[in-house]
Amino acid sequence: MRFGVQFFPDVGPNVKSAQTYWQEALHLVSLCDELSFDNVRTVEHYFHPYGGYSPNPIVFLAAAAMRSAKARLITGAVLPVFNNPLKLAAEIGMLDAISGGRLDVGFARAFLPHEFAHFKVSLDESRARFVEGVEQV
Repeated sequence: MRFGVQFFPDVGPNVKSAQTYWQEALHLVSLCDELSFDNVRTVEHYFHPYGGYSPNPIVFLAAAAMRSAKARLITGAVLPVFNNPLKLAAEIGMLDAISGGRLDVGFARAFLPHEFAHFKVSLDESRARFVEGVEQV
């Protein structure tokens, strides 16, 4: 059996500052090797109340890679629909190199109407944008 830690920062500034949240999260990551946790996982979501401080799993996992020498780094999902596919591919490649090949990437189409509204992307475009993004990565 394998164990990991997942970060889904569904908090806002009224509960905890972003700085405090991420400092605490990275401290937990620094304990992963000692506690024999196999992976660190986070997701990409935007805007509270669902996602809070979670707009870029690549950035967090790059910091996590520096605090754990063994744990696999997992994107619970990156959302190609809200990202430039070539930039996303470059960031994924860079993180995999920084981490010594410990990255596992998960993709998702996105499903929250408020995220689409804020990005001014039609929900009807999600499938095509997802396919294009995954193909380019």
